[in-house]
Amino acid sequence: MKGSIRLSGIAYESLVNGPGIRRVFFSQGCKHNCEGCFNPDTHDFNGGEEKNIDSLIEDVLNNPIIKGVTFS
Repeated sequence: MKGSIRLSGIAYESLVNGPGIRRVFFSQGCKHNCEGCFNPDTHDFNGGEEKNIDSLIEDVLNNPIIKGVTFS
């Protein structure tokens, strides 16, 4: 797979975002601008960091304690 994804952050070993120990990818860029949003710093589509998808997948697959992935 080729390409990249813009992320506002990564939780490398989360216990609260689904069953088991998970890697959580927090997306960057939102056009909704909901009143009272908990994460207004994620609205800018040019914010966060551009990450290589292949590298993210490889990192997850090489960590034996990760049992799932959550996209938020």
